[in-house]
Amino acid sequence: ICQEMAATRPTAVNLFWAIERMRRRFEADQARGGPALREGLLDEARAIHEEDRHMCRAIGQHGAKLLHDEMGVLTHCNAGALATSGIGTALAVATLAGCCSATERGTSSPRSYSSP
Repeated sequence: ICQEMAATRPTAVNLFWAIERMRRRFEADQARGGPALREGLLDEARAIHEEDRHMCRAIGQHGAKLLHDEMGVLTHCNAGALATSGIGTALAVATLAGCCSATERGTSSPRSYSSP
């Protein structure tokens, strides 16, 4: 099942480490079986989700400091919430820099562009 999940997004580095982490947790808890195994896997998934949310926010906070008026952000992959547990990676930078909301208001600020 791990290989099948990895094949769904062959360039998704975050997916690969999350799958590997879940596989290791499964192997560590497999002997416990039943509800204990299920709870262990759920605990690990929740931890991954929370850690990823914090990483996305940190990426956004650090990157937003580098953007200035009239600059743009161009992504060539799924860098938003669909690919992560939070506000995204590259899109976190744009969001926290105010690109999206500022663009909607028509003010002079960094612009965000993305393509699949």
